[in-house]
Amino acid sequence: MKRFLKRSAFVLLTIYVLLALMLTVFQEKIIFQSYELPQEYEFTFDTSVAYEELFLPAKDGAVLNGLHFKVPAPKGIILYCHGNAGSLDKWGHWALQLAQRYQYDV
Repeated sequence: MKRFLKRSAFVLLTIYVLLALMLTVFQEKIIFQSYELPQEYEFTFDTSVAYEELFLPAKDGAVLNGLHFKVPAPKGIILYCHGNAGSLDKWGHWALQLAQRYQYDV
């Protein structure tokens, strides 16, 4: 019985160590699930709300891409950062709904 418990503990410890190692090695791919759109990609959204594609240069040389949805008489503006999953193509439809339904620039 003691031998079985020792062997079981060793197997569980080995699985735990391997899982921790795999999570460490692949953490970037697990956490940041984004994808890049092609450089020539053109957004197609409902034309009832005007939108503008923005390119914002950062100090480190990176260029951040954004969309600005504009309504005629906005109540205010919502700055929405979609996080690390997806792209503006997916999240732009959600921001468009905010602009249309609540009359805010997004």
